[in-house]
Amino acid sequence: MQRAPDKTLELLREVRQTYDRIVDDGCEIHDRLIRLNDQLIRLRFAGAALVDLVLPALEHLLVEGETAPQPDLTVCLWDEATTGVGMPASPWSTDDFTSRREIHGANGPGVKVAYDMYCGIFSVVSLDDGCAYWWISSPERLPAYERAAPLREILQAWSEHKRGVFVHAAAVGDTSGAILLVGKGGSGKSTTAMAAASAGLRLVGEDYCLLSYRDRTPMVHSLFASAKLTDHSLSMFPDWRQLQSIRCAMTATRL
Repeated sequence: MQRAPDKTLELLREVRQTYDRIVDDGCEIHDRLIRLNDQLIRLRFAGAALVDLVLPALEHLLVEGETAPQPDLTVCLWDEATTGVGMPASPWSTDDFTSRREIHGANGPGVKVAYDMYCGIFSVVSLDDGCAYWWISSPERLPAYERAAPLREILQAWSEHKRGVFVHAAAVGDTSGAILLVGKGGSGKSTTAMAAASAGLRLVGEDYCLLSYRDRTPMVHSLFASAKLTDHSLSMFPDWRQLQSIRCAMTATRL
């Protein structure tokens, strides 16, 4: 039977012990629940510094006032500046890191690892245990692209583990259904989606979406309440410059 590489399993054990130690040392924990498709996901923030940076793009998925049963997935987040606790030493060399956040030889059955070599975000998810860990050295290092689509590798690994399909596409629609807008980067998916939303359709997502089947019906689910627009797009729709946040009007609809 295949298993994850020993290096990865050992790091996962050390990361779990590190976060448990942060909790045991009395760090204030802020729990939030989100629902993605039929999955209940608990976000556990060590300290408050990351809450307002990570949650805005996920706020349309928040579950308010629910004393939930055991969540399907728990994501533990912390930063070193707030907690004084860093990541355990990486067992991989810098040559193993790629620009696509992958680590050569790190992933295996049941465990997915990602590392952003530009801002230093590290994440690992144990699919069998339903737990994940996310770390950055300081909130100040969190880039705009990560605030727009936070926890992407974790949510993708978990959704695909649960038979969803994580797609790089935009989606707009109404109560009768939705359409996907697909194309390579820079082809105009975001501009088209926002133009459709301005014309009266509802925005599901402008960059990433989750696909699933429900009662044999294909469904598209909103992931992030954000939009990344170029200066050219803003020149065509100047009113968008006034937007401080994007409200996804639909969290799910059929295709």
